[in-house]
Amino acid sequence: MTSSNYKHRYLKYLPFVFTEKGIIMLAGLLKSDIAVRISLDIVEAFVEMRKLIINNKNLLERINAIT
Repeated sequence: MTSSNYKHRYLKYLPFVFTEKGIIMLAGLLKSDIAVRISLDIVEAFVEMRKLIINNKNLLERINAIT
């Protein structure tokens, strides 16, 4: 392990965000119906954001092709 990797191995503060995969793993561990529903809502938000990014990328490519 290099020294730069070692420095980031243990964080002083917990992260403020989760990845889509992290939310899916969390939803699998939770027992409360409300917590599971909220986690799945967050995953759906990730999916919608991905669609928005892809759609805007295609639009930008089309605009660049015209100009």
